[in-house]
Amino acid sequence: MRLCTSWIHILASITLLLLLLVAADGVGDLAMLRDSITNKAGNITALSNSTAAGSAPFTVGTFSYRTAQSMLGDLTAQLGTAQQNVQTDQTSWINGQTLPLDGPYLDFSNTFFSLSQALTSLSKLAHSSDLNPPIVQGIAAVSDQYHTYASYLYDRNIISRSSWIRSLSAMSSLASAEGPWSAGNGTQAR
Repeated sequence: MRLCTSWIHILASITLLLLLLVAADGVGDLAMLRDSITNKAGNITALSNSTAAGSAPFTVGTFSYRTAQSMLGDLTAQLGTAQQNVQTDQTSWINGQTLPLDGPYLDFSNTFFSLSQALTSLSKLAHSSDLNPPIVQGIAAVSDQYHTYASYLYDRNIISRSSWIRSLSAMSSLASAEGPWSAGNGTQAR
């Protein structure tokens, strides 16, 4: 069952990477980000559930995710790419959709809660491949990029105030996930 689940995550990640290269509209970008975060949260949960956390990498295309840190770095880059897409050509990015894009945005934004929960769970275990400071930095980078992206969308009325407030809640959950890593609750040596 675990092998099957891993393959499903791998196939989903390959699909997401292809969408990243093709998607240039808002609904596509938000769906790609939603699916990517869901996939990463699942992979981090799998690391948490593994008896040898981090010893076997998740391979997706040419990428190998050995640690939660590498997944956070990838997510930061994906958020940056999505922001660049909307900044490059906002009219094409909106693609005739009725504003605000709250439905797709909230679907994306809500995935940060499961990511935060997965990171918090991993922080409580002995984990050989994830040192605390890089995870703290990775969570901070994701949070910063997410804030920049959400602010850009809100400032241009692409998302509503209620979606912006949900973004703040999601950022708060990321900050909560960062806490155990900062406090050193993980049992590995730093």
